[in-house]
Amino acid sequence: MPTHEVNIIDPAALEIHQRVSRGESVLKAIRESLGYTQREFAELMDTNVTTVSRWENSGKEPMFRLIQVKALLKELQKIRMSIDNLPDKLSADSSFDE
Repeated sequence: MPTHEVNIIDPAALEIHQRVSRGESVLKAIRESLGYTQREFAELMDTNVTTVSRWENSGKEPMFRLIQVKALLKELQKIRMSIDNLPDKLSADSSFDE
């Protein structure tokens, strides 16, 4: 019997993809899909609200420390996303098509 690979996509992950396709920041879409305020996300990512705002709104590529990468990966697992599901750039003007 042939086996078929089933790709289960979490609705939150699909929503993130759609929001980013409409021009929204990848990190903002992730944060909001997880239900975090900027302040809560800042605490989770071991940074401050100003930095989170800059990540979400500037065209510059965010620079993460290893502890932040680990925190982001842990949160992505909650919505069945992996780093492979993200675009190559996380700047505010990036998209999944790049």
